[in-house]
Amino acid sequence: MEILVSVAILAVICIPLFRGFGTSSYLNSRAMHTQNATAYAKEVLEDMKRLPVSEFAERIKAYTDKDGNPAGKVTKKTDAELAGGFPGYPEELFTVIQCEAGKVELGGKLYHLEAVFDPRPYSAQIPETDESVADINVIGYSEVHGIDGLKYPVISNEINKQEGTKETAASYLYDLWWMLPEDKRNTVDIRSLYEKTKKTVDVIIKDSGSSAIKVLCDVTYEVPELDIKKVFNVYNAQYELKEQQDAEGNFTGWLSGGRVYIFAKAYKDQTGSMGSGMIADNTIRITNYHVGRPLEIYLVRGYYSEATKDNPNPAVKTGVNFDYVILSDGATEKVYSSLSPLEEPTGEVLADDTLGYPNMNFRTNIKKIKGEALNRALSAKDMEQTIGKDVSKLRCYQLTVILTEEESGKIAAQAVSAKEN
Repeated sequence: MEILVSVAILAVICIPLFRGFGTSSYLNSRAMHTQNATAYAKEVLEDMKRLPVSEFAERIKAYTDKDGNPAGKVTKKTDAELAGGFPGYPEELFTVIQCEAGKVELGGKLYHLEAVFDPRPYSAQIPETDESVADINVIGYSEVHGIDGLKYPVISNEINKQEGTKETAASYLYDLWWMLPEDKRNTVDIRSLYEKTKKTVDVIIKDSGSSAIKVLCDVTYEVPELDIKKVFNVYNAQYELKEQQDAEGNFTGWLSGGRVYIFAKAYKDQTGSMGSGMIADNTIRITNYHVGRPLEIYLVRGYYSEATKDNPNPAVKTGVNFDYVILSDGATEKVYSSLSPLEEPTGEVLADDTLGYPNMNFRTNIKKIKGEALNRALSAKDMEQTIGKDVSKLRCYQLTVILTEEESGKIAAQAVSAKEN
């Protein structure tokens, strides 16, 4: 009887123990599968970040299961509603690319893989109150096309880098504000400084020896009535001058160094935080001290997007033009608040013109229409002649990887990240 009682007691004790072993074994197995799935999802995510989108998609298309059967597909779907808010923009900014692979075997289990490239979170116009980078794909970024920056000076984004980002107001404003005496800081706000600011872009070209030029660019923000000024040196480079000659030895152009390209926005309030107001004025001064053959100076007035009257986009932020363009040879200068009618077709001030200087051939895409000021909006025809321009392109995707168990339909792992395109 004692033996029977002992066996019975032992059985009562062992049954939950055996159940516990079974549960523990199941949980361990589940944890192992989850760990495998999570590690695989992260591995796929890293491949998505590392590889070009097209290459990753081709890999998925070519995927076969363990029996050699095709098990991969790639689908693309454009968000028509979102794209409708950005007429004229490339469809790829709003197109989701979904890559799927079936019967992916991991540790004896089969999974369904979804790998999604979604540009939409970065292609939505930023709300005025939102400080995210939601519009990184649709905001126009400055690019210069068809110019070899190793051969010729190209000044572009440097000119505006103190004027804020999509998330942060202009840094120069805070620099000016801190220059004020403490008692005035309490009475002058940032908006007031903004509207009183005068911005001057100084491009200075000097000889550097007998066969090179040095090009500098200073950007000055000044509030004269408060006697405060901040100067930033944003460009400083040297270029060798090389001439191109025909068979008879006549000068036909510059092979390097003799052209200076200035791709300039007058001012850009990227945050839109200052509303419809604008700073007091924008001036660009180009001073060429070079002696010898006239240099070719190209001033390309930048703008925010390729929107035109025929292809309007009210959501696109517009740029501003320069109030004054000043040309100088270091001794005298000419101020253009609007370009001369003589320059109308091409915006040129040539070295042998009565308007020009002996050391400079000046060309610009800022044009004059009789009776209009310099800050006229660019037309589509102007844009065709623009050397540099802003472009909107696909810069960023949101990446999502989901592994689902084929048998149960449950999500086994999920990973999310971003990809700079």
